[in-house]
Amino acid sequence: MKILIVDDEMLAREVLKTQLEALHYQNIKMATDGKSALLSLRDEIPDVIFLDICMPEMSGIEFMEQAANYKKDIVYVILSGYDIFEYAQRTMELGAYKYLLKPVDTQTLMNTMHSVETMIAKQSKEEERYADLNKRIMEVDLELSLLQSLYQEDSVEMNNRIKALYDLYLSEEYTDIKQLGKMHLSVFVLLHKELGKSDIESSTILEDEFLLYRKIQAMDTISDMQTFLLSKIQVCKEAIAGQGRTGHEKIMLRAKEYIKQNMGYNLTLESTAEYVNFSPTYFSRFFKNEAGMNFIEYVTKARIEEAKELLNRNVKTADICSKIGFRDIKHFYKIFKKIEGVTPGQYKRGLITK
Repeated sequence: MKILIVDDEMLAREVLKTQLEALHYQNIKMATDGKSALLSLRDEIPDVIFLDICMPEMSGIEFMEQAANYKKDIVYVILSGYDIFEYAQRTMELGAYKYLLKPVDTQTLMNTMHSVETMIAKQSKEEERYADLNKRIMEVDLELSLLQSLYQEDSVEMNNRIKALYDLYLSEEYTDIKQLGKMHLSVFVLLHKELGKSDIESSTILEDEFLLYRKIQAMDTISDMQTFLLSKIQVCKEAIAGQGRTGHEKIMLRAKEYIKQNMGYNLTLESTAEYVNFSPTYFSRFFKNEAGMNFIEYVTKARIEEAKELLNRNVKTADICSKIGFRDIKHFYKIFKKIEGVTPGQYKRGLITK
């Protein structure tokens, strides 16, 4: 545990340091005033700060107000030679854990440190849990999850998927309302976007995404939020289903046109997905389902078809490679023969013969 003692009285600092060392705390630093203590926070943030409330130039209260810019959950044990209610009240408002009168006897210090250790352990556990929650949330592709609900699943599967999404943000100990709110807003934005992709005027199906967000965040229970969200997804699902395959076909036409126009450049699944406003993960599945082959296979075949067109026009092989995105002529020959069964030269001679 890292401890910082901030006190302008040398004797008070040394006595407290000795008492703490007797309790087997070794990582202890000292500062003679608030300003130097504030500077030390740039290099290292302590777990606990023993802080004298009355110091020249910068008081303990001023120090706490400015130190909040570095880290908000430092444990403060306030030291004072005066039992003044106003001091105690203000430090507690700023997050002080204990207010001790000087000199501090060993038993009081021991009890204080025991409770401080318990609190820090609890904070650490909460931070680990929150980090784990954020990790699990980051691993979930929200767009993929939502689109599977919209396009691929029946009502029971959709309910289960949305419930699983909510479970990420909830636990027995606490609910992360802030992250939950971000999820709600993201879903409403995505719903509007998906309606637009299917040539549906989203405002005729859904209210404004921020109005929906305010409505759901004002609800009293998670169950009510979940029911509300499911109802909006279901409305969109029915609207999109009513459009048939028109929306899908338009997206594929856009994707294929993008591939044709950009095959001579650094064409990637990610850039194509971005062009049609899909996440790469969902677009990969969507494309394979619609085209009957994966993205790489389609692009490779499209490039070879374009190469054949250029061979028909008697374009040089080196120029063809440049136009269709092959940087290595040997690799182009190998792929061409694999797909067509003949080399580009044989293919061209066959054209001449015909």
